[in-house]
Amino acid sequence: MRKLLFGLSLFLFLFLASVENSYACVCVPQDRNASLNQQVRDAYKNAGAVFSARVISIEEKPNLGENLITLSVIDVWKGPLAVNSTIFIKTGNTSSACKFPFVAGQSYLIYSY
Repeated sequence: MRKLLFGLSLFLFLFLASVENSYACVCVPQDRNASLNQQVRDAYKNAGAVFSARVISIEEKPNLGENLITLSVIDVWKGPLAVNSTIFIKTGNTSSACKFPFVAGQSYLIYSY
């Protein structure tokens, strides 16, 4: 479970509350020489926000090549988000376009850059 959450934190992207849309993603390379604890500390230090959120809904927009994900913030460890706030992200709808397999009702630990 820890590895899954850590992997999510490295591959997810979100904009902070003031931004409504995102259109690109970045896959962060893993430093194989660093311990998992060091990688998590570095990810936390470099992130603009670190929070957990539950997926409220997933709206597929195949004609636009994207999915709109609605999230409810559960806890905030870093950044300007507020608990119980709602945020939206766009992901590609194919793995080559940064699709992440969000599941409605599931919670995720998110490191936002």
